[in-house]
Amino acid sequence: YCFDGIQRYFTDRKTNRHNFCSSSEEIQNFSNSISRFNQIYDESFISVVNLEENYYLEHNELLNEEEINALKQFEEIVRFSIVKE
Repeated sequence: YCFDGIQRYFTDRKTNRHNFCSSSEEIQNFSNSISRFNQIYDESFISVVNLEENYYLEHNELLNEEEINALKQFEEIVRFSIVKE
């Protein structure tokens, strides 16, 4: 999700969530959490990645350290390319 949950995505992957409703306030709360990764979201998880704005990644399984580190590195690459422009 992006734009605080206003813009959503569509995928052929089946979510573990049973409730498909959410508010932008609920989505924004994920970015205020101490830990941005592997936050419980009903029956699945949300991780927040900042790429000039927050993107909320819904996933069915916990991210491992390698996956979290890869997302953090991607954030740095994007941040560096923005600063460089």
